[in-house]
Amino acid sequence: MDVSPLFLMLLVLSLIERGLCIKCYNCNSSPFQSGRFCVELPKKSSFEIDCDLFQKNYTRCRKVVQNVDDEVRIIRQCATSDGKIGCESRVGTKNIKMRYCLCDKDRCNSAPVPTSFISRFLLYGFASMVVVITRTMHNVF
Repeated sequence: MDVSPLFLMLLVLSLIERGLCIKCYNCNSSPFQSGRFCVELPKKSSFEIDCDLFQKNYTRCRKVVQNVDDEVRIIRQCATSDGKIGCESRVGTKNIKMRYCLCDKDRCNSAPVPTSFISRFLLYGFASMVVVITRTMHNVF
């Protein structure tokens, strides 16, 4: 069987392209959809998908946390490259609060709390402790 070099090159290129697609979690915590399983994502989740399946040029994952009338919903999905990596908060009409997070690593839309939030929390906590200790020391002397 004689295989042409062009066919081999196309085969290799198709395999490379397939390996570059991102994998994201795809679910909605609405009780009418995925429910609590989307919130508590187990380590091995059936919500993990290959974003290339949609043929929409998805290169990122998105996690949206909606707070509507004190009810929190989480939406995880594939996303295009529009927007910058990281999180952004918005407030919509009727006091609907949303937090959008974009990331570009496989299954990166699973984290319950963005790392930047934890870092900021620890930094502010440490700074507050320094201020309290400094004030206490000034009052002692």
